[in-house]
Amino acid sequence: MNKLAQLSTLLFLALAASCSRQTNAPPPIVAKGPTESVPSFVNRVWRVASSTTAEPAPGTLYAFLSDGTLLVTSSTTKASLGMWTYKNNVLTVVEEGHPQPGEVLKLDNQGLSIRLKTQGEPVEITFLRAEEPMTPASPVVPSTEARGPG
Repeated sequence: MNKLAQLSTLLFLALAASCSRQTNAPPPIVAKGPTESVPSFVNRVWRVASSTTAEPAPGTLYAFLSDGTLLVTSSTTKASLGMWTYKNNVLTVVEEGHPQPGEVLKLDNQGLSIRLKTQGEPVEITFLRAEEPMTPASPVVPSTEARGPG
């Protein structure tokens, strides 16, 4: 399964899981006036370009969904669900039950940089927008060469 299909499947599962959540989920982010709006990093897939710690590794994918769900996945780990909020310029990421308050350092059409306060040193993560592959993977076609008796 190619990465785009895998990511699409994971995002579908995350959306389906968020629909069946109990009421303990954070409220969705909704624009409430001219001073508050939905951040532009929401409902986009971001790929880790660099981090000041070993985890998250470059290539890890993050999706901050508008209902407060955080989806994290990579080619080497299982997908995980967390939560996030953004209020009064404070980004809080909750992974494995641990809230990590932080801030958005940079946000534009191509990139997102955040700093999260963890139990140890603060972690700075730089993301690039994840892009779809230019061409789909070529299907594997069985060889049509002459076969022996069989």
